Amino acid sequence: GLKKLAYCSSRSYQFVAMVRAMSVETEVKQNVSGGPNQTLATTTVVFFTGLAAVGLFGPAAAHLKELLNITPMEMSWLIAAPNLSGSLLRIPFGAWAGKEGGRRPMLVLLSCAIVGMACLYFKVKELDGKKHSDPGDYSILLGLAVLIGCGIASFAVGVGQISYWFPQNEQGRALGIFGGVGNLAPAAISLVLPYALKYLGLPNTYLIWLLVVISATLLYIAFSHDASYFQLLAKIPPSEAKELASTEYQQELYPAESVSHGLRIAAGNWKTWCLVSIYFTCFGGMVALTVWFPTYWHVVHGLVPTEAGKLTATFGFSASLFRIAGGYLSDSLSGEKTCILGSFILAGGAVMLTVCEEVALAMIGEVLVAIGMGLGNGATFKLIPYYIPEAVGGAAGLIGGLGTFGGFALPPVLAFFVHKMGTPGYSQGFIIYIVLATLMAIISLLLSASATEEDSEDSSSEACSDEECPSTEELSSKLMSWVPGLK
Repeated sequence: GLKKLAYCSSRSYQFVAMVRAMSVETEVKQNVSGGPNQTLATTTVVFFTGLAAVGLFGPAAAHLKELLNITPMEMSWLIAAPNLSGSLLRIPFGAWAGKEGGRRPMLVLLSCAIVGMACLYFKVKELDGKKHSDPGDYSILLGLAVLIGCGIASFAVGVGQISYWFPQNEQGRALGIFGGVGNLAPAAISLVLPYALKYLGLPNTYLIWLLVVISATLLYIAFSHDASYFQLLAKIPPSEAKELASTEYQQELYPAESVSHGLRIAAGNWKTWCLVSIYFTCFGGMVALTVWFPTYWHVVHGLVPTEAGKLTATFGFSASLFRIAGGYLSDSLSGEKTCILGSFILAGGAVMLTVCEEVALAMIGEVLVAIGMGLGNGATFKLIPYYIPEAVGGAAGLIGGLGTFGGFALPPVLAFFVHKMGTPGYSQGFIIYIVLATLMAIISLLLSASATEEDSEDSSSEACSDEECPSTEELSSKLMSWVPGLK
């Protein structure tokens, strides 16, 4: 009787423990908030508002130059400062997002950008009121421009956060939408800001954009969440969180051991540097041409600044929209093939801009360059989770940061052609894009060949698993039965 009682008690204890475990697991599941599309929408909105910092100083250059009484070189540094800090900060913040999820690093970046925008509003209002500047005002604005550039770094954080939420066969579409819609910001700002300056004045224009950034940040706080694994990690051990995230929420990517470890893994993978070179051409090249095209259209083709600005905005819009198309195409065709297609289109457009003197043909060349760059941009970030799945954040930071640096490296190269050749150099400078497109095609073919080889090895492994392949003893036995005399 005692044995039976002990057995029943043991079984009852096991049943109660199982029920408790099931109730804890159910409670944990219910506490996972958000979803892929919700996160994609809110992250895209904050990236759009953050990237707009690229264009906050350019259209206002004449007004700021007059207020500060600075040289053109000093003004160029002020215009470039947000993009410089934004590109460099993508590296550490992208790695941080890869380790701990994107929510916390995104809020740090947005908070810094808001502080910078608020201080910029009050400083510009002060300068506008007294109509002159003091010796330290330029340095203050330069520092605020660097701070505002934190919003630009939100790109690398968003890539990591979105990649964790979406399965790999949907990441091209998701990241294409994120990057494409976000990249519309500079073009939109370049169109809207001149009208806002005319009717509202510079201080009020900056105040309105400050309110927009604050609103977008509040939206992000309310509706954006880290992927299921990071939410579960706060309630259960890592192994259980990973298992539950995989089975219940179909999460496929997981973080590296640490921020520095993620960066080391990404930097040690040769494919990361291939993607850096592609992004340098496509995104860095796009940023460079956004600055270069207004002067090109005005000097070479004699267009008035407003018309040159519209054509430059067309270039930006086209590149952003085709970045979305590049993401979709990468899901169906493959990222490597999309990059190859983009490189040929980019090269064709660059050739037209180099040799064509007619405005209409040059406009077609500009659009072709935008299409090629957009496809390459969309494909690049589809390939990051595929090639570097163990360090998505670190890779996104390196590729986004170093690739964006092309926006600073290429304008001096273009200017070198003008320095050596005069006005014809504005057209001949596009030779550099023909060279970059050729390198992009070669690198994409190399990646495609590597992917094909890996797929064939995976197929071989699957076809000959431990369960299906005969052992060494079985093979020896068959050989001895086939060859007479071998015993």
